[in-house]
Amino acid sequence: MRILFFLWILFMPLCPIFFGMHVTSVSGECLSDGRVCLEDEVLLLLQLKSSLIFNTAASNKLVSWIQSADCCSWGGVTWDATGRVVSLDLSSEFISGELNSSSSIFTEFHKLGNLNYLNLSNAGFSGQIPIEISYLTRLNLKELRELHLSGVNISAKGKEWCQSLSSSVPNLQALSFFCGLYGTFPEKIFQVPTLQILDIENNMLLEGSLPEFPLNGALETLILSDTKFSGKVPDSIGNLKILTRIELARCNFSGPIPNSMADLTQLVYLDFKFQKLGNLTTLSLSYNNLWIIASGSDFIPSKLPHLTTLKLASCQLGTLPDLSSQSRLSYLDLSENQIQGEIPKWIWKVGNGSLIHLNLSLNLLEDLPEPSSILSTNLLVLDLHSNQLHGRIPTPPSCSAYVDYSNNSFTSFIPDDIGTYISLNIVFMLSKNNITGIIPESICNASYLSVLDLSDNALSGKIPSCLIEIETLAVLNLGRNKFKGKIPVSLAKCKELEVLNLGNNQMDDNFPCWLKNISNLQNSFLGNRGLWGFPLNPSCKDATPPPAFESRHSGSRMEIDWDYVAPEIGFVTGLGIVIWPLVFCKRWRRCYYEHVDGILSRILRG
Repeated sequence: MRILFFLWILFMPLCPIFFGMHVTSVSGECLSDGRVCLEDEVLLLLQLKSSLIFNTAASNKLVSWIQSADCCSWGGVTWDATGRVVSLDLSSEFISGELNSSSSIFTEFHKLGNLNYLNLSNAGFSGQIPIEISYLTRLNLKELRELHLSGVNISAKGKEWCQSLSSSVPNLQALSFFCGLYGTFPEKIFQVPTLQILDIENNMLLEGSLPEFPLNGALETLILSDTKFSGKVPDSIGNLKILTRIELARCNFSGPIPNSMADLTQLVYLDFKFQKLGNLTTLSLSYNNLWIIASGSDFIPSKLPHLTTLKLASCQLGTLPDLSSQSRLSYLDLSENQIQGEIPKWIWKVGNGSLIHLNLSLNLLEDLPEPSSILSTNLLVLDLHSNQLHGRIPTPPSCSAYVDYSNNSFTSFIPDDIGTYISLNIVFMLSKNNITGIIPESICNASYLSVLDLSDNALSGKIPSCLIEIETLAVLNLGRNKFKGKIPVSLAKCKELEVLNLGNNQMDDNFPCWLKNISNLQNSFLGNRGLWGFPLNPSCKDATPPPAFESRHSGSRMEIDWDYVAPEIGFVTGLGIVIWPLVFCKRWRRCYYEHVDGILSRILRG
């Protein structure tokens, strides 16, 4: 019995030829010079037909094998120029009975010496592959590209069968089977360098683990669902740069999802359902073109009670997932997901007060019910930019350091007591809204401000002089509003200011000559028709206003060069964001390091 088993293992690599695998494509035809198919091969095929039990009503190949008929018209048979059979296709012929050596055909089958293609897929055979098949030496497995065996009852040990297979098919590109393999699946299969598709789901007795993956592996699809695979997902899975699909549902994997999965930029489908990942604290799947189910029991985070960081930016969620049960979440990024409707009330209670970073930007959110609820949060970072939010400006969290409400449809005025709520802010952005009224004097209480962007609104009145005097105001963008009056003299004392945009307002003044002495200041005053003098007058001497203003600032050397500005914004803002929590908020020190990179990239993109 043992000898027979190893014979089976020895010749099992030939099984793909039974199940629809093209090894070599050679076509033949009947000769036009009057020669006929070789008689011994004709008789061999007729002998095969007579030994088979098949449904004559459903057959479209075997029924055409008639001795009196032209052999070149026989279905599923191709002959070469010498009259020999080179291709035999009996797929889907409704044949019954066992395929074994007792069939009379197999005692002589090796005489089809030119046969290089054999297809018996879905033919209805059962039983083991007979050893005589191995005598057909032209059935070359070294050229095999795809092997699909689903529905075939192999019932063999996975380790022995697959090791034999891996050594016989060096050019294999696709392997899929649901065929009753059991035991251990060898890691060697994963390392076939040409393998692109591996689908072995539903082999519920098959055990195994994921190996260390080589750099730049060819694997594109990995499906192991409903097997007994276990262990950890190796960090080296990030080496599979062209991987598009991973299905590991209902396996026994445990431990963390590797951070390297963030490098799988081609990934479009991920299924980890029912894995033992209960201790997972960080899930980062952003910017992978993934389509993640955002509702129901299939939503991944609903099974992760210890989650502290969830990054699902650009995952095509479509709806805002219910995360109200997450008790430890501190970092949540659901940006760029086409989420519509209103921001639910429960989102301000996520994590029971532990949430300090919330990013819902680049969605289609419209309503913000009870905006005062934001006040009760401990949010350090609140990013709602590029939505369709309207109504009053939400009062920022009192401990926030970064608040971005830009590119929405807020129509109210800036609250008189805004300075009370942004007193610790480093970045505050309200640009590209429909905000009216003046800049309240209380904004000067925001003594840590490094970036203030109120551009592209309908603000009017005078610019508070105290705003310019804030020692940390590195970037001040008030462009495209309706500010009037003179350029604040306090600018002369501002040593830290690096970017100033007052363009496209209604300011009128003799352009102050002292501005040319602030060497590190990048500024723009374009579009203020009332400004005159320097830099129009390079000598920067007192001048009288011109009789009629024309747009002569277009060539001014004072225009902002944003290529230089962006890095400085990033540096100054990043420095402040790091120092602020370290000095003033001890409870955020450890967590906040994870957020700095995201904030810096956001500033640079802006």
